[in-house]
Amino acid sequence: MIHSDDCLALADTLLTRLHDDAVSMNHRPGVFVHMLDSVSPERLVETLRSRYPDHAIVLSLIYTWRENYSPYDVFRNLKDAFIGKPVVFLYLADGSTSPFYYWRRYVESIPGQHYYVTWLQSDYLRQNVLHAPSIPCSALFAPDGTITWQNHDGNVDITELREAIVKALGD
Repeated sequence: MIHSDDCLALADTLLTRLHDDAVSMNHRPGVFVHMLDSVSPERLVETLRSRYPDHAIVLSLIYTWRENYSPYDVFRNLKDAFIGKPVVFLYLADGSTSPFYYWRRYVESIPGQHYYVTWLQSDYLRQNVLHAPSIPCSALFAPDGTITWQNHDGNVDITELREAIVKALGD
């Protein structure tokens, strides 16, 4: 018979291994992996914004199993256009849409800020902040925290997003 203490111990061990794996990925050039499982879903955006003060944030809630959609490819040229500007591109995935092993293999060679969040964080963000019906979805947070652009289907108009970023930066 399995006892609740055994389940908690197993969960703690697995979470420790996930954290260790995520930290080890940060030794790859340009690849930064973060886990924010201790942050409440309601404080996720606030926590992310506090890490990048005075920056415009392009946030993409993604999954890594969909073969024909990669926000990394979509945003690659756009990211290059804003090098040296206060703009950061964040890619968030959770275990229900991207099992850790597959996610890790997927992002380990892709430069950027990658966040592996909990399902509760992801679901709260999608439903209560982005008001998106599904994943993938993206949004632009201006430096003051307002959402100034959104996409709910993964078909991102790069020209439209570029203009929104420029406007958000006040350039």
